[in-house]
Amino acid sequence: MWLLRPPGRRGLCAALAALALALAGCGFHPLYGASGNVPAALAKVQIAQIADRAGQQLRNHLLLRISPDGPPQRPDYVLKVSLSESKRKLSVQQDDVATRVNLTIDAAYWLERTSDGTKVFTGAVSTTNSYNILASEIGTMKAETTARARAARELSGSLTARLAVHLGGRR
Repeated sequence: MWLLRPPGRRGLCAALAALALALAGCGFHPLYGASGNVPAALAKVQIAQIADRAGQQLRNHLLLRISPDGPPQRPDYVLKVSLSESKRKLSVQQDDVATRVNLTIDAAYWLERTSDGTKVFTGAVSTTNSYNILASEIGTMKAETTARARAARELSGSLTARLAVHLGGRR
């Protein structure tokens, strides 16, 4: 019966204290905390040109996230990204007409040290966005364009987080 009652103020405080102790013991530290150097490390990353419209959108989002004050004068690293795109038709009707599409964009990336061109970090991220196939061809093209732009924004968040974690460990 006591399990069904909501926790009181003491129970909530005890749970929060236990969580704080557990996080302190595991070595957790915030990326963007007062002791972190991640924003300064990210500001030293130059972002290379990325092919195609989705690549341009991805690069623009990365520039806003990584170096909002402008490109670094003396970058320590260059981020290079290669994109590939695939479409998968879903919701096929009885007459073999698809009404929905999954747009998947894969990004392979590598971080090169500018001093010697050595790859110091590589990886891949992927995102899938869906859109409807409409009766209007223009409407379908707009839905696909919007899905591609959404994918670029999501990929920029994933890439920034991975770079921050990698560069945050280089103290």
